[in-house]
Amino acid sequence: MPISLHFAWNFTHAGIFGVVLSGSDLPPHGLLNATLSGPAPLTGGTFGPEASLLALLVCLGPTAFWLRRAARTGRIRHRPRRAVAHAGSDSSSKTK
Repeated sequence: MPISLHFAWNFTHAGIFGVVLSGSDLPPHGLLNATLSGPAPLTGGTFGPEASLLALLVCLGPTAFWLRRAARTGRIRHRPRRAVAHAGSDSSSKTK
């Protein structure tokens, strides 16, 4: 599912809106010819819309929802804690 969502995200940017994708130097040919203008935090600057605050907010909403749901249904398991070695318990320092 993550690969499908990533593909849909990229297709929407380049295939529909005609916006440059991050990591691509090729000009996109989308159904629409969109031009991004405005402050870099809102448009993503030269990196594209994926680096904008709007994209961050769009992703934070579902992330918070799914994490909260997973916590409520008990699907988040905590990592087992490692045993902490104490200074005086090193086996190499013991003499026979």
